[in-house]
Amino acid sequence: MLFGASVPARPADTGGVKLTLKIKTTLLVATVLVGVLALAGYAQNRQLSSDFRAVLQQQQDGLADTVADDLADKLETQLTVLAQSAGTFDAAFMADPAAQQRFVARLSGARPLFDRLLVVTRAGLVVANDPPPPNEAKINVADREYFQRMLRTGEPVVSSPVQSRGGSGAVVLMVAPLRDANGAIIGALMGSLLLQRPNMFGQLARSTVGRSGHFEVVTLGPKPVYVVHPDAAKLLAPVGERGPDTPAHEPDVVSRQPIRGTDWELRVVLPGAEAAAPIRQSRERLVLHLVALAALSPVLVWLGMVWLLRPLSTLHASIRRIREAPGSAAGAGIDITSQDERGDLAREFSALMGELQARQAELAAVTEASPLGFFRTDANGLITYANEAYLGLHGLARDEIAQGWLLLLRPEIRDVIWTSWLALIKGTKGVESTRRFVRRDGTVVLLMMRTAPRIVDGRVEGHVGTISDITDQASAEKAMRDLTKVFDSTTDFVVQSDWRGNIGYMNPAMRRALGMARDAPLNGMNFSELGTPEMNESVRSVITPEVKKRGVWVGESTIKLAGERVVPISHMVIAHLDKAGRIDHYSAIMRDISGEVLAKEALQRQTATLRSVTEAIPAVVSVVGADRRYRFVNSAFERWHGARREHVIGAPMSSVLGTLEYERTRPWVDRVLGGEAVSFDKSVLVNGAPAHLSISFIPLRVAGDLVDGFVSVAQDITQHKHEEERLLDLTHKDALTGLLNRAGFEDHLVRRLSEGGGPSLALLYIDLDHFKPVNDAHGHAVGDHLLQAFAQRLRSLVRPTDAVARLGGDEFAVLLAGVRDPSNAEAVAAKVIEAAAAPFDCDGITLHIGASAGVAFGVEFGSDWRDLVARADAMLYRAKQAGRGQHVVGAR
Repeated sequence: MLFGASVPARPADTGGVKLTLKIKTTLLVATVLVGVLALAGYAQNRQLSSDFRAVLQQQQDGLADTVADDLADKLETQLTVLAQSAGTFDAAFMADPAAQQRFVARLSGARPLFDRLLVVTRAGLVVANDPPPPNEAKINVADREYFQRMLRTGEPVVSSPVQSRGGSGAVVLMVAPLRDANGAIIGALMGSLLLQRPNMFGQLARSTVGRSGHFEVVTLGPKPVYVVHPDAAKLLAPVGERGPDTPAHEPDVVSRQPIRGTDWELRVVLPGAEAAAPIRQSRERLVLHLVALAALSPVLVWLGMVWLLRPLSTLHASIRRIREAPGSAAGAGIDITSQDERGDLAREFSALMGELQARQAELAAVTEASPLGFFRTDANGLITYANEAYLGLHGLARDEIAQGWLLLLRPEIRDVIWTSWLALIKGTKGVESTRRFVRRDGTVVLLMMRTAPRIVDGRVEGHVGTISDITDQASAEKAMRDLTKVFDSTTDFVVQSDWRGNIGYMNPAMRRALGMARDAPLNGMNFSELGTPEMNESVRSVITPEVKKRGVWVGESTIKLAGERVVPISHMVIAHLDKAGRIDHYSAIMRDISGEVLAKEALQRQTATLRSVTEAIPAVVSVVGADRRYRFVNSAFERWHGARREHVIGAPMSSVLGTLEYERTRPWVDRVLGGEAVSFDKSVLVNGAPAHLSISFIPLRVAGDLVDGFVSVAQDITQHKHEEERLLDLTHKDALTGLLNRAGFEDHLVRRLSEGGGPSLALLYIDLDHFKPVNDAHGHAVGDHLLQAFAQRLRSLVRPTDAVARLGGDEFAVLLAGVRDPSNAEAVAAKVIEAAAAPFDCDGITLHIGASAGVAFGVEFGSDWRDLVARADAMLYRAKQAGRGQHVVGAR
């Protein structure tokens, strides 16, 4: 026998209690009946549980989708209102705290949407609150990620949940930039939403799902935290897994939905106990029914078996006689002529034996001819039979059938696989697995195995099974899954139709564009319904003939979307052929290129406008790429450099400007290509005469912050420069000492800050000690002489690049540039004190005075120069309070 075992001889009677066929059958049938019903009930219960949870999950997913969209819409609305409110901010308010507070107080549109509104300077300092905070501590948010992101992008942002520095607890902040008249960011308008207040977050936290479910909002990323949770103690806490009290067999029903416009996720959580309650009640009723059936079924089965097996007993006696007299004729022992049940059973038994032999022969022939690999194992896991297909699939010889398949696995895993195989073979359950083998010829195949146990007298004697090659099938299924995923995920429109144009498939992007539900039936829709009259004519006269000829057509056309909106598309049509080479159906792949068409038209208009503007203005305009080659120059550039445009475009800056001039300009080019807008003045020779240019380099940004080049605008300011120098001498110099006056000093300080040197500045604020008695005792002429002498000493103590000024009376200031070490400024301050203490000879009169000095360091980006002056003045006041004749240095 191919897959069976030989029939053992009838064992001799051993005496004792014997389980008759009636008893065994009764027990077996009752057990099987109850078991089958129990399994069926269990399977049905599991299916009902699965279906119930699936329906519950689907409904809950829909709820999550709706709530997530609603929350996203509310966030988007509030961010839009905040941005619109920020647009009404006047840059002048930044200098007036009262105006800032009035501004946030009158934002009637935004105020009801937020728990608090704040005005923040560009340096991150909160300068206005509505309502005011419970304490008056200064709050600075410059180090907050959301504030830095707003400065970096220039766009309104929603923060991740943070702990409020104002003592308000967990909070989400919305930030919109405040801009001056030139569009530069000068600060931010912020709206806060406290996570424990009755706002959208608080309402969501108190909302319930079912009787005991709730909503959560968590952040995404490697360390998620709670944004919304009914337990306020969990806000901003790390997100945990399933609680320790939640049974593993009753997991919570959780729906997740990302919240548009944020990096948050909405979760709808229904406790597993509530979700499983209906199924648990159904299971308890099933157990009660099975107990009743188990008690009743043996009685019914016994009565049935007594009536049913009476003819079989007679047949059993006849078969026993045949076995006891094997030499007798085949029909001598079995009465096949009787017209009662014994004759029927005998005839059926005789026919069954003949059919069994015929079927065994057929099975052997089918097994050898089948493309499936058939095999049989013994109880030790060794393969005792395998057909030719099995050997061919593995590439084995006949004498390798016992364990040859192990040789096709990697040596390091053979022992583990064999141990696992033995455990499976000894089990009473069938095995189904897929494994990759490398045959001796190097061919890699993916084989699927299915087995069933051979159980004889309750013992597992081995397994029988089949082997099939699913290499190509697995590859094809993967390719189909990948292709379907591409079609379902792409934003392009994908439509398939038969040769008549009747649509059979439409991907989600096309359905959304037409306003159709994802699962809405197509109802015989024809492709011509999507096309405009022009497109349908093109399909008839151009596209279809081209596709029939070449198999594909690519071009541009138009299509009608929801609301009869006509949009231009990039269009590809592919023909699919049947086995006879005829067109079976078409695939159309379309992409909405409305944006590209509008962008192209806008670019053409912008290019024409730019050329007209640059030709009309007297400035020298050019555009230079990131490779430092010219892309565009105007006529003024041609006249100024004496070079024709066609010789300049594409040429490097070094060849157009000359090596020397290019090296002078190169630092500014490096800065603008680094993303910084720079302005500078440059002196040049034009026809042998000195001239001055005011030049601005503006970075060209593409793809976010990527700098692709810069625009150069240069203006001739020669006359302006001469006039400026003349006026500077008149307005910026102190008439008595020749030093800078207050206006000149402030102008110099502003210019230093504009050049980016603020952090390395040091300011010495100096006041002469005992100067008033000199004027009182010797007159103002001697006092003026003394001031002139002290001014000369100051000049001698500093570098030519440092600025020395008389601010009025006996007050002086020294601005040191490029100070890397605070000790350098302290050394200069000490020399000033020492120089002031040395005797002065004024018209034969020896005078003794002194000086006190305050020293302050650095002006941070975004701060005002007045802060530096105020700090130095405060240090001067401390020096005078300490007894004069010394200097006091402020913290850097």
